[in-house]
Amino acid sequence: MLKKTFILVFLAVSLFSTQKPIENASKVIVNISTKYKAKTDQNPFSFNKYYGNFYNPKYTGISLNELKRKLGSGIVIRANGYILTAFHVIKDTKGLVVTLPGSEEELVAKIVGIDYINDLAILKIEKENLESFFFGDESDVKIGTEVFVAGNPYGNGLFISKGIVSNLVRDNNLNGQVHFIQFNGTIHPATSGGALLDSKGNFIGMINGQFTKEAGLNGFAIATPVKIMRKSVIKLLEKVIKEPVWFGISIGALDKTLKEYYNRNKGVVVVSVEENSPASKAGIQSGDLIISVDDVGVDDVADMNYRIATMRPGDAKLIEYQRGVETYEAIVTLVKPFGTISDGTPGVVLNGLTLEPLTRKLRRNLGIDSDFKGVVITAVSDGSTAKKAGLKKGDIIIRIDGREVKTIDNVKTLMLPQNQRFTVFRKGIVKNLLWIKNE
Repeated sequence: MLKKTFILVFLAVSLFSTQKPIENASKVIVNISTKYKAKTDQNPFSFNKYYGNFYNPKYTGISLNELKRKLGSGIVIRANGYILTAFHVIKDTKGLVVTLPGSEEELVAKIVGIDYINDLAILKIEKENLESFFFGDESDVKIGTEVFVAGNPYGNGLFISKGIVSNLVRDNNLNGQVHFIQFNGTIHPATSGGALLDSKGNFIGMINGQFTKEAGLNGFAIATPVKIMRKSVIKLLEKVIKEPVWFGISIGALDKTLKEYYNRNKGVVVVSVEENSPASKAGIQSGDLIISVDDVGVDDVADMNYRIATMRPGDAKLIEYQRGVETYEAIVTLVKPFGTISDGTPGVVLNGLTLEPLTRKLRRNLGIDSDFKGVVITAVSDGSTAKKAGLKKGDIIIRIDGREVKTIDNVKTLMLPQNQRFTVFRKGIVKNLLWIKNE
């Protein structure tokens, strides 16, 4: 009797631990169907074996160009229809459609970003209010960790299987961080572009390579880990996103001293908060430690920047933060910082920068408050020192060497023939850039 009870308890725990990955993945894993040209040999009489042999017993087939469908999976990363998948899934496509979870409707998708090196691609479909994906922490993944593979290879539901991490391949060119996660288990061939999950249901990687035995499903596969994926997606989204957001904070990493101060190993420190920004209005202050967003823990600066990059104007996010030894919660409602970059007035050209003041019309176009101070960069000359410093069209210069910038005359006065630090507001994030004058 005791043995039977133990078995039942074990099965219950096992089913419970599996349920969370299935529940999370079922909301965000999509099917991707692509079409490509292929040459095949077909017997025109193949529909009838008797007539085929009777009319032409020596027939060897004819070459036809036809469209075939190749299936893969993808992950919703933004609520308004941005989807992440593996590049090799959509390579050489002739038409591209996406089927969402729980739906039979095929939505036309277009490719908006490609990262060849990391085998990643971003697709866009015209759909709103989608569930978007969830985060994990690569540092929690170890050899022997139980993982789940989640894909949607047929478009009629989630395919999920279990595996175990067999290797963590590190790259010295990436400061020794994990370059990909290798795992063994039952792997379906069409789950490329799907998600690798931990037992808590957190997304820890994206499937981008499978190695199976002949036609069987047993073998091993590799996944791009979250940290590499985040960096790539942020860069891709910066180029294609139409709706950046303003959060209004500058953030920093936890060093050894700060970890001891906050008694935490994860999170991001709020270095500064812009006046009248969404973060400021929610009560967040400089020195606070952001712990989680929508009840999902924040790992580091790259993680937080990724989350901001995948947010939309109008999103209301639950932010948990620590101040001193106490923890608090706040709702931050994101707003749109950018619209038309220029209001049509002639800009002032200065050391490779074309600058315009924040006029009332431009503030309205950019969707920023009247109290926001700064000067807008409307163009950056190719080959200029400004370009080398990383300044971009659309940046708003808010400080030079820590001194506030309100007008173009301020910029003229503060710019010196020496190395300087420019603080700019870019797509909801405050960045510090070094302008090297003595190259």
